[in-house]
Amino acid sequence: DPLRLYVYWEVTDASIATARAGLGPAGDRAWLNVRVYDITGRLFDGTNAHSYFDHRVERHERQWFFGIDKPTSAACAEIGLRSEEGYFVKIARSGRVDFPRRGFGTSGIER
Repeated sequence: DPLRLYVYWEVTDASIATARAGLGPAGDRAWLNVRVYDITGRLFDGTNAHSYFDHRVERHERQWFFGIDKPTSAACAEIGLRSEEGYFVKIARSGRVDFPRRGFGTSGIER
Protein backbone atom coordinates (compact mmCIF):
# COMPACT_ATOMS: atom_id res chain seq x y z
CA ASP A 1 0.00 0.00 0.00
CA PRO A 2 1.69 3.26 -1.06
CA LEU A 3 -0.43 5.27 1.39
CA ARG A 4 -0.50 3.42 4.72
CA LEU A 5 1.95 1.79 7.11
CA TYR A 6 0.86 -1.09 9.33
CA VAL A 7 2.85 -1.41 12.55
CA TYR A 8 2.46 -4.09 15.20
CA TRP A 9 4.46 -4.75 18.35
CA GLU A 10 4.70 -6.67 21.57
CA VAL A 11 6.67 -5.27 24.49
CA THR A 12 7.32 -6.87 27.84
CA ASP A 13 7.02 -5.29 31.24
CA ALA A 14 10.77 -5.82 31.67
CA SER A 15 11.58 -3.85 28.48
CA ILE A 16 9.29 -1.03 29.61
CA ALA A 17 11.03 -0.94 33.00
CA THR A 18 14.44 -0.76 31.29
CA ALA A 19 13.26 2.13 29.09
CA ARG A 20 11.83 3.95 32.16
CA ALA A 21 15.20 3.65 33.85
CA GLY A 22 16.85 5.07 30.72
CA LEU A 23 14.74 8.22 31.07
CA GLY A 24 15.78 8.76 34.69
CA PRO A 25 13.29 10.55 36.96
CA ALA A 26 11.11 11.48 33.95
CA GLY A 27 10.55 7.78 33.27
CA ASP A 28 7.84 7.53 35.91
CA ARG A 29 5.51 9.69 33.82
CA ALA A 30 6.59 8.47 30.38
CA TRP A 31 4.18 6.73 27.99
CA LEU A 32 4.40 4.16 25.23
CA ASN A 33 5.00 5.81 21.91
CA VAL A 34 5.43 4.73 18.30
CA ARG A 35 7.88 6.89 16.38
CA VAL A 36 7.76 6.67 12.57
CA TYR A 37 10.79 7.90 10.63
CA ASP A 38 11.05 8.97 6.98
CA ILE A 39 14.29 7.32 5.91
CA THR A 40 13.96 7.69 2.15
CA GLY A 41 17.36 7.32 0.49
CA ARG A 42 19.17 6.91 3.83
CA LEU A 43 21.16 4.18 5.51
CA PHE A 44 19.35 4.89 8.77
CA ASP A 45 21.50 4.96 11.90
CA GLY A 46 18.85 6.19 14.34
CA THR A 47 19.83 9.85 14.00
CA ASN A 48 19.73 10.76 10.32
CA ALA A 49 16.06 10.55 9.31
CA HIS A 50 14.54 13.28 7.15
CA SER A 51 11.73 13.63 9.68
CA TYR A 52 9.64 11.69 12.15
CA PHE A 53 6.33 11.82 13.96
CA ASP A 54 5.21 10.39 17.29
CA HIS A 55 2.00 8.61 18.19
CA ARG A 56 1.07 7.78 21.78
CA VAL A 57 -0.28 4.26 22.32
CA GLU A 58 -1.82 2.53 25.30
CA ARG A 59 -0.30 -0.54 26.95
CA HIS A 60 -3.09 -2.84 25.72
CA GLU A 61 -2.70 -1.76 22.06
CA ARG A 62 -0.64 -3.98 19.78
CA GLN A 63 -1.06 -2.50 16.30
CA TRP A 64 -1.77 0.68 14.38
CA PHE A 65 -2.25 1.89 10.82
CA PHE A 66 -0.57 5.18 9.92
CA GLY A 67 -1.50 7.28 6.91
CA ILE A 68 1.85 8.05 5.29
CA ASP A 69 0.74 9.03 1.76
CA LYS A 70 4.28 9.15 0.37
CA PRO A 71 4.58 6.65 -2.49
CA THR A 72 8.17 5.62 -3.33
CA SER A 73 9.40 6.67 0.12
CA ALA A 74 10.89 4.52 2.90
CA ALA A 75 10.12 4.38 6.60
CA CYS A 76 10.85 2.53 9.79
CA ALA A 77 9.17 2.59 13.18
CA GLU A 78 10.28 2.33 16.78
CA ILE A 79 8.28 1.51 19.88
CA GLY A 80 9.57 3.10 23.05
CA LEU A 81 8.82 5.46 25.90
CA ARG A 82 8.50 9.22 25.55
CA SER A 83 8.75 11.67 28.43
CA GLU A 84 6.86 14.90 28.95
CA GLU A 85 10.08 16.74 28.08
CA GLY A 86 10.17 15.02 24.68
CA TYR A 87 12.96 12.52 25.34
CA PHE A 88 12.48 9.12 23.73
CA VAL A 89 14.01 5.75 24.62
CA LYS A 90 13.69 3.02 22.01
CA ILE A 91 12.56 -0.46 23.01
CA ALA A 92 12.54 -1.99 19.51
CA ARG A 93 12.97 -0.88 15.89
CA SER A 94 11.30 -2.30 12.79
CA GLY A 95 12.99 -3.14 9.56
CA ARG A 96 12.92 -0.78 6.61
CA VAL A 97 9.63 -0.46 4.71
CA ASP A 98 9.78 0.69 1.09
CA PHE A 99 6.49 2.04 -0.20
CA PRO A 100 5.58 1.23 -3.80
CA ARG A 101 4.69 3.88 -6.33
CA ARG A 102 1.05 4.45 -7.08
CA GLY A 103 -0.21 1.93 -9.61
CA PHE A 104 -1.93 2.39 -12.93
CA GLY A 105 -5.67 1.83 -13.27
CA THR A 106 -7.33 -0.03 -16.10
CA SER A 107 -7.51 3.19 -18.14
CA GLY A 108 -3.72 3.55 -18.06
CA ILE A 109 -3.98 6.77 -16.04
CA GLU A 110 -1.93 6.85 -12.89
CA ARG A 111 -4.06 6.79 -9.74
